Amino acid sequence: MIQTVRRAWNIPELRKKIVFTLLILLIYRIGNAIPVPYVDVAALTEYLNSMSTTVLGLYNVMSGGAFADATVFALSIQPYINASIIIQLLTVAIPALERMAREEGEAGRKKIASITRYTTVGIGLIQGFAYYMLMRNQYDILTNESLAAAFVIIVTFVAGSAFIMWLGEQITEFGIGNGISIILFASIISRIPAGVGTMYTNREVLGAPGIIGIIVGLLALVVLIVHVYNAERRIPVQYAKRQVGRKIYGGQNTTLPVKVNMSGVLPIIFASTVGLMLSIVGQDPMTGDERFTFNFFALSGGMDLIAVLVGTFALSEVFIRIDIVVRENVGNIIKCSGLILPRLSEWKGRFVLLLKSSIIGSLIGVLPGTGSSAAAFISYGEAKRTSPRKENMGNGEPDGIIAPEAANNAVTGGALVPSLALGLPGDAVTAVMLATLIMHGVTPGVRLMVDSPDIVYSIFIALCIANLLLIPIGYLVSKGFAWMLKLPESLLLPIISLPCLLGSYSVRNSFVDLWTTVIMGFVGVIFRYFKIPLAPLVIGLVLGMQFEISLRQSLIITNGSLQSMIFDHPIAAGLIVAVIFLLLAPLIKNILGRKKENAAER
Repeated sequence: MIQTVRRAWNIPELRKKIVFTLLILLIYRIGNAIPVPYVDVAALTEYLNSMSTTVLGLYNVMSGGAFADATVFALSIQPYINASIIIQLLTVAIPALERMAREEGEAGRKKIASITRYTTVGIGLIQGFAYYMLMRNQYDILTNESLAAAFVIIVTFVAGSAFIMWLGEQITEFGIGNGISIILFASIISRIPAGVGTMYTNREVLGAPGIIGIIVGLLALVVLIVHVYNAERRIPVQYAKRQVGRKIYGGQNTTLPVKVNMSGVLPIIFASTVGLMLSIVGQDPMTGDERFTFNFFALSGGMDLIAVLVGTFALSEVFIRIDIVVRENVGNIIKCSGLILPRLSEWKGRFVLLLKSSIIGSLIGVLPGTGSSAAAFISYGEAKRTSPRKENMGNGEPDGIIAPEAANNAVTGGALVPSLALGLPGDAVTAVMLATLIMHGVTPGVRLMVDSPDIVYSIFIALCIANLLLIPIGYLVSKGFAWMLKLPESLLLPIISLPCLLGSYSVRNSFVDLWTTVIMGFVGVIFRYFKIPLAPLVIGLVLGMQFEISLRQSLIITNGSLQSMIFDHPIAAGLIVAVIFLLLAPLIKNILGRKKENAAER
């Protein structure tokens, strides 16, 4: 690596580019040390240090510490990054921008770049105003709260963000590499000394295993990111032989390299992040404090899962079908001649999926409070990841029905384990069952099997009979739904929408849930349009609250020691190792597959 740098430095053109890039970075770091007027930096730094574990702490890291010091570069490069993402998404949605990007060549790209710059200024104004309001709402941070001072502070933030954008463009044009990425990298790297100092200060709390684990984890993360970024799948291509006169051409074998990260995981991460954000709306489960309710009492109960589910999946599909019917002027898109049961040959290769989904549902059912929704969506996600027919998922593939329904039915049996043995309801259904048993003088718990074995066996027999009755009842009901699908969509879609809205409202008799359903319906349409999966959103919503409660309980038990939580409890350590193995298993499989392909080519 040192030799490479030396050779680059010996080339005059590259040396100029390197020096220019370093000068730009020096200007950027100097700007990070110039505070805006009318701000008490010490008070602001103290406040943001107390919020270091929140999103404000992450923003401070991305800005290289400028956010906590309220410098002219406090907004960093984030407004430009957000503007770039928004314009890229709109390029897909707006035909004029799409034509500009594809058909106008370099001139079109310059126009889009100009639009991105103006959008950056607009986003900078919004973020600058939000940052000003954050400082104003905290006492003793602003030394002057007049309108003129507010104008100066906000305009300084916006000007600093625009100047960083210009610096990045200068690096891209006259320096080395992508200017925005280099500035962002420099911001993150500048926080390393502070991070090392914090680690040294907390060395007694972390201990040697904790410090070593953090360092090894960071290095492993870098290696993983680099490997995934450079990974490629070599698709074999064989050229047919052809004869021209007496000569034969072609016939050789080669490979077509395809980048693995072209598909990307950003849509999945984005969807699950939205679900996690929705899960924290409402009251804090530990302290009872209200979060993101905006002083609206109806939101104190949080986002209702049924309203989100119905809006995201059902109502969004209704909106899309309405759009298709209106734009294409079609009558009845769905064709159905009746109920046809699958042939036995169509079940070939799907029994493994059925068994795996049932096991997933049973295991999740054993966990108290998890419920069938988590089991169904986790099983669907696993089927979409491993099914040999995963390309057809979402287009009527039976695997997409078998996986969630098998897990959904298996949850009931698993939920009986904590319900009958420990008296802890596994889901809403078993909670009602336990309440009924208590009303009749039966106490669920470890003595239930000894004191009332007839009740336990009656429950088991009733569960078996209910599962067997699903076949004839499902057959009869399905025939009725098959007949309903023959109705014109102009009549069918309102019929579907009505129970969706009524069901969402009737859960808590809240108009907020009704509006949540409608809003999530439009969100689902946007997700489908940009090909963002919906299942991770629901999984994030379902598991977000459970994850938060479990994490905070663990930290309370271990007095806030992450090391004790991991290394002093074998079960927790075993689960973490299992999760790491599941994350790395596909990567290891790809590496071994590439080695076999390379060996076969040799």
